[in-house]
Amino acid sequence: MIRSALLLSSVALLVPTLAHAEDLTARSIVATIANRSDDRLNDSRIVCAFGELGTADARGQARYGNDPRDAATFCPAIIAEAIKRGNEADLYTSMQSEHAALELQLIVVASAKGQDRYLNARGQETQLTCELAFDAGYIYGHTNPGTTILNNLTTTQINGQIAQCFDRGSDLPTSDAFWTGARLAQKHLSGAG
Repeated sequence: MIRSALLLSSVALLVPTLAHAEDLTARSIVATIANRSDDRLNDSRIVCAFGELGTADARGQARYGNDPRDAATFCPAIIAEAIKRGNEADLYTSMQSEHAALELQLIVVASAKGQDRYLNARGQETQLTCELAFDAGYIYGHTNPGTTILNNLTTTQINGQIAQCFDRGSDLPTSDAFWTGARLAQKHLSGAG
C-alpha cells in the first residue's frame, strides 16, 4: 500500500502542467482470467502493456481451445482492476523492482511527449509501446482527476483510439495513447464511462 501511495504521489507531482468507452464490464472480463490472484492479474497486465495479448491468446487457443480476447476491451479492464485493488505499481515493479516510481515517471514524460523510446530507470534505451503508454496514461488520469484532459473526445473517439492502440502494429502515437488512457480513467472515476 505504501508502494502504491508513493507511486501515485510521484505521478501526481511529476507532470502537473501537462493538461492536455463506453463503460467496461470489468468484472465479467476479469472473470475470464483462470486465476484471479494479484500475480495472475499482473501477468495479464504485462502481456497487455507489451502488446503480446494476441500471441498469448494464440498459445491458449492452440493448447486449450480458449477463445481469443478483445485486447481493446480486456486490457483497459485489467488496468482498472489493478488500480481498484491498489496494485497500480505492480507492472512497473516488474519492470524495475528497485525503481518502480522512477520507471513510471520516465514513461509518463516520454509518452506525453510522443516518444517511441525512453531511457529506463537503469539508463538503458527502451522501446515505448502504445499499450504501455496507455497504461501509464490511465494511471496518470486516475491520479489527476481534476486535470482537464481531452474533454472534447466522445466515447466513440476514445474507443476508436483504444482499438487502434491495442491493434498489433498500430501507428497510434504514444502521446495519443497516453492521453486517451488518462481520459478513460477520468471517465471511469466520474461514472461517465
